[in-house]
Amino acid sequence: SGNNNLEVRKKAIFWLGQMAGRKTIKALGDIVENEEETQLKIKAVFSISQHRDKELAVETLIDIAQNNPDPKVRKKAMFWLGKTGDARAVDFFKQVLRR
Repeated sequence: SGNNNLEVRKKAIFWLGQMAGRKTIKALGDIVENEEETQLKIKAVFSISQHRDKELAVETLIDIAQNNPDPKVRKKAMFWLGKTGDARAVDFFKQVLRR
């Protein structure tokens, strides 16, 4: 069924987030960019936020927060950015507030 497929895809997104490497973060970024299902995009954003490559994770979250057409997805990226405490996240929020 469609719902079962969604659960399988959610699990796959979770496991991508557990793996190291730039390829996995790129794959998660592609899901956020191209996936139809908002739930899966949000799950991918979370997995990006948990990625071991913190540098790349923050860059990717900032890109999503700035450019994703879905406001729910942008909001979730901003939420996880706020949890990083990363200086680039702070700079990003300063820019947002200056607009």
